[in-house]
Amino acid sequence: MSKFKKGDIFQVTTGRYDDYGVECVAKALKDIELEKLQDHFKKDYEQYLEDYCIKKSNKRLNRYAKNNYFCDWLISAGYVERIKHREMFLDNDGDEFKIEIFNEGE
Repeated sequence: MSKFKKGDIFQVTTGRYDDYGVECVAKALKDIELEKLQDHFKKDYEQYLEDYCIKKSNKRLNRYAKNNYFCDWLISAGYVERIKHREMFLDNDGDEFKIEIFNEGE
């Protein structure tokens, strides 16, 4: 079974190729078994949809909203704390090499 140990720092990513993104960087506040985490999230998410989304708009959240909700849920459920982070990007397209910093000032 896959898991994170208390104190592990990890990033939550989504998407593929041009849709790839980092949703959050987090530190585990306790041991996290991924199968149990997934089951817990599915249960809470279905309740969230019932309480907030389906009754109000009769729509389910799109996958982007679900991804955003997941990181907030991880924090509110006591699994993680968010780690402020910045990103260094190595742009080595062709013969050029350039270093950029994203999330400047965060």
